[in-house]
Amino acid sequence: MTHLARVESNSEYSEYASDVERAALTALDSENAESGALTIVLTDRAQVQALNREFSSKDISTDVLSFPDGTIDPDLNLMYFGDIIIAVSIAQEQAKRAGHSTNDELMLLTVHGTLHLLGFDHNLPQEKDRMWAHQERILSQLGITIQSPE
Repeated sequence: MTHLARVESNSEYSEYASDVERAALTALDSENAESGALTIVLTDRAQVQALNREFSSKDISTDVLSFPDGTIDPDLNLMYFGDIIIAVSIAQEQAKRAGHSTNDELMLLTVHGTLHLLGFDHNLPQEKDRMWAHQERILSQLGITIQSPE
């Protein structure tokens, strides 16, 4: 299967792009996703808050947003899974509190967002257990041993 992940970021966050891309591709491969593509945007807290306000009527910032698509990308002729938007400054704060690297936190958020694009959710306890198990398995494949947040 063909999996593509495009990472968009400003120069301040470009150091994370290759590992974030690897995390998304590992998640897609691990989940045996159909051939397809997604985009990850590494941005700031303000942009995430604006998107959250616009699309979910929640005027708060959060660490990661996922916007599933599910259409065929006409340029690639592949399924377009959707977009993942990550607030890097929030990831940095969370990583510091948890005692691991920003890079590991961004990879966790990328895997989390990718699973959402593939239909996983965590609204109900059994959904959360299933999603967290998949998340931890994928992180292990990436060599990351951090626990999924409660």
